[in-house]
Amino acid sequence: MPRSVCFVGHLMLPLLVGSDAPVIGGAEVQMFHLAQELHRRGWRTSFLVCALDDAAVRRYDTPLGPAHVLYRRRVRKTLAQKIAEKRALYAAVLHSDADVIVQRAVWDADVAAYAAARRRIPYVYMVASDRDAVAVPRWTRRRLVLARATSIVVQSRAQQEWVRRYGRESVLLPSGFPLPQAPATPGREILWVATLRALKRPFLFVELAARHPEHAFTLCGGPGEDEHLGRVVAAAAAELPNLNFEGFVPYAAMPERFRRARVLVNTSDYEGFPNTFVQAWLHGVLVLSLGVDPDARLSRDGWGAVAADAEGLDRLVQRAFDDEAWFAKMTARARAQAARDHDIRVVGERFETVLESALGGRA
Repeated sequence: MPRSVCFVGHLMLPLLVGSDAPVIGGAEVQMFHLAQELHRRGWRTSFLVCALDDAAVRRYDTPLGPAHVLYRRRVRKTLAQKIAEKRALYAAVLHSDADVIVQRAVWDADVAAYAAARRRIPYVYMVASDRDAVAVPRWTRRRLVLARATSIVVQSRAQQEWVRRYGRESVLLPSGFPLPQAPATPGREILWVATLRALKRPFLFVELAARHPEHAFTLCGGPGEDEHLGRVVAAAAAELPNLNFEGFVPYAAMPERFRRARVLVNTSDYEGFPNTFVQAWLHGVLVLSLGVDPDARLSRDGWGAVAADAEGLDRLVQRAFDDEAWFAKMTARARAQAARDHDIRVVGERFETVLESALGGRA
């Protein structure tokens, strides 16, 4: 009988059933691609998810396996609702028939890890953001899940070093994607992609577009927890004829946005290892960042460039259009290396090793 894995992916349902609900993040995308690859390699896959509406459906039969609904997603919750959600997740993991539980993101991860331990099956925790590993206070749920997990997977050496400081070893595993075809010609747009949250600093991109009216800008971002922020960003973008605000773009439609782009700009305060960086590299798009530089891929390895401030970002944007030799060198290097390191077939094989190792050490 094939090995089986259950992914705790609260917001994975749109990816699994092919809907356009605007709630998907990088953690869900990565679990989706890993599930696809494991399924291709013969694993049985199942999922624990949230409902995104009030439908009474409790189970979805998806191409990758059953998706069991835990509860209706809520942005704002009472204490009683939070407790009910934790109980639902605990019960679902406790009664899962999977051989191993996998979760990427900290959403009640300590509860899932505890339930897996009660079942005496491995729990593999995948760090989704620097916030979940770097300088985490001692008495927090983030530290608790790092202590409870059977195995820990991280995205960067910085995260790996911090996990080691907490007394745990981890496996460094890149994000994986199916490889797109090489671009025939570079695009011309300047692209920004993220959920609209304050930490992503979307207004810095709007201001960049205002300073460069000669270039076409595209901002793709679904609403986060702050609906007001989304409305204000949309209104500011509407004032600029060279800035196209697309709002949420379904994941399946994102490759077309990368094919049109020449530059991807990141303005976040912090990230984990952005999926958008990998997608940009694989599509031959130059990555320019206003600070975020995981494992110095941009500044040291030359997979893009980092600006210290708005003026520096202005210069890099202009160089991306004026210096064709520099642009071609940077994007060719990044694409070749990303195709080697981030091919989902390679990443999936390595992740399968992580799962087999966790299963080998099960109680």
